[in-house]
Amino acid sequence: MRVATWNVWHRFGDDYEVRSEAIATALAPVDADVLCLQDVWTEPEGERSQAAELAAHLGLEAHADAHRVVSEGFTFGNAIVSRWPITRQETRPLPPHPDYEEFRTVLAVEIAHPDGPVQLYTTHLNFLGHQSGVRQAQVRAVARMMHEWRRDDLVRPQVLTGDLNAEPISDEVRMLTGHADLGVPLALLDAWRVRGRGDGATWSSRNPLTHASFEPDRRIDYVLVGFPISYGGRGQVESVEIFGDDPVDGTWPSDHFGVVADLSD
Repeated sequence: MRVATWNVWHRFGDDYEVRSEAIATALAPVDADVLCLQDVWTEPEGERSQAAELAAHLGLEAHADAHRVVSEGFTFGNAIVSRWPITRQETRPLPPHPDYEEFRTVLAVEIAHPDGPVQLYTTHLNFLGHQSGVRQAQVRAVARMMHEWRRDDLVRPQVLTGDLNAEPISDEVRMLTGHADLGVPLALLDAWRVRGRGDGATWSSRNPLTHASFEPDRRIDYVLVGFPISYGGRGQVESVEIFGDDPVDGTWPSDHFGVVADLSD
């Protein structure tokens, strides 16, 4: 099963329509079975959905949208697109900063994989560097949801993806990967740590869309996978790569690079 995650930067920038075409072009060769998106939009009045449009472009069967914010006629949130039917979905709000709300969510789906049910989750955490405490509360909420959803008849480990706005050494990522207390019996493997080469930076100064932030290169986008030992070895990370890390006909698709991982059958 090939799982990809990408923050596609909503409709920001002066050339969104051109970026939109670049996003679709960059995703085609990735050939993901499940595509997890952050900063994705819907247009409620026009009944348009970026996830649905990408699903149609990529020949994928199903999609699920999760949004809590509406701005200038468009929503802003997370989505999952799947090659196989989505049989269950749920969106939960994540704990906010005590002084203001960024309307962060986690989207969970259960998919009818040919081998049996599988579960995937995608999220996008608070972005300011000093808000590790908020992100820690948010990953605890994500982990509680994963623990509640877990079923004995799943045929593969649960998969969590997303823009965590946190580096691997952060407490919040260490919590998810079993190196700090998460509050529930859950630990996940960081696909890049298992099979990645190089620093895996998904926020990179190579991308001109990041320059206005004056922030250093770092890895903040993840595919995280449950341990395969309970699933007969299914779900092992076989490979992981960055994508969307080059311009398409001169246009950078997003301010983030994406991550795609192959998980064994």
